[in-house]
Amino acid sequence: MTMKTTGAPKKLKTLALLLSILGIVALLATVIAAGGALTAGAVPGETDAANPIESVPADPGDPVDSANPVTAAPISSDLEPITPREGGAAPVADAHGITPFSSLMYKIFPDNGKYIGIVGGILHPDTQLPAKIEVAVPEGSPVFWFGEILGGDPSLDPTLPQTDKRTENGLDIYTATITQAHEMQIEYYMFGNPFTLDGTKGSVKLAYTPAQDVGQFEFAALLPAGAVPLDSDLVHMGTDPQTNQASYARSMGAVKAGEEVSTVINYSLAQGGAQSSTNTIVIVLIVALIVLCAGLVFFLLAKRMKH
Repeated sequence: MTMKTTGAPKKLKTLALLLSILGIVALLATVIAAGGALTAGAVPGETDAANPIESVPADPGDPVDSANPVTAAPISSDLEPITPREGGAAPVADAHGITPFSSLMYKIFPDNGKYIGIVGGILHPDTQLPAKIEVAVPEGSPVFWFGEILGGDPSLDPTLPQTDKRTENGLDIYTATITQAHEMQIEYYMFGNPFTLDGTKGSVKLAYTPAQDVGQFEFAALLPAGAVPLDSDLVHMGTDPQTNQASYARSMGAVKAGEEVSTVINYSLAQGGAQSSTNTIVIVLIVALIVLCAGLVFFLLAKRMKH
């Protein structure tokens, strides 16, 4: 009597199929993880000769004017100055009716290969509203948001559509009247790339020329994920929990109208996280290959037993 042995080959074939599926899934997971690691390792501002940063933004947005007010929420209304607001009496308006800011901050944010310059000004808390203010940006800069900062939901911050602009000494100077808040912000696309990277050492160059005297001026920049500041005088302004990018600021003291002030913020990029991700990907790849090979062995064994 001949004994049937079809049960064992079927079980081996089923096992081989399951192992093959697991191996393919593991390989797909490895590819996805590798792509994520490459994306996470991208550094805002890292230059590449084959893919240079645009010197002029491809989509500068709508310019600020009374006929076409911008309604989008401000990008960075959560960055408060690092110094307390000025004490004493509120400063009086000048001969042109312009009320000076108590403090002014210039910030840089990377934005998908382009860079955004943000100027935020705060009036003395005792300043009577409405108040006429002026703020300067580099000549020709595409301004896409100019408004008041209320301190709550950024989408509720009102824009300042009634603005006047004049150009003086390489600056576009915007004039507007604040009616609801003591803080304003203007945002524009920058020309060029302020970030440089040499290996694990990076830096960001900041420069700004105010249109009026400022009692307290500050610089700030959003650094790449995992960046560690190298300058001891920098103040941590906060970290985005989703991107792990942190903002740091530096106080520059008082600045005169028309006087360009500049600084460089230095940082380093730790390689431990990237190396750990690479090791994990290699291990997953090895396991996937082992599972695939095991599936192939069981398949061949089942085929041999059938014969």
